[in-house]
Amino acid sequence: MSDVTSIPILLDADTGYGNFNNARRLVRKLESRGIAGACFEDKLFPKTNSLHDNRAQPLADPNEFGLKIEACKDALRDPDFCIVARVEAFIAGWGLDEALARATTYADAGADAILMHSRRSDSKERSEER
Repeated sequence: MSDVTSIPILLDADTGYGNFNNARRLVRKLESRGIAGACFEDKLFPKTNSLHDNRAQPLADPNEFGLKIEACKDALRDPDFCIVARVEAFIAGWGLDEALARATTYADAGADAILMHSRRSDSKERSEER
């Protein structure tokens, strides 16, 4: 795709396909192919599809996932390559406080953007009392 378009491509990188070494290797390969960024989700590998009902949605330890983000950032050669951290706390049944704590950890680890993933189409999760 990157050979035939000039628009930036953000790749859905799932969990990075394993530990920080796999994620770091993926970032290098994507950079070499002209991809603009990757979105990593904070689930355990192998992951469960977020939209399946009644399945456990185990999440990675937030500090460990933060280290994965740091490893990806350290592996970058292109300073414009974007690392997006996808927070799955709502999908896993956690509330707003957990989602915000994870987002803060990932931003502190160097994520360029945070994506809050939810099954809901309204703002109820974002507006719950804290």
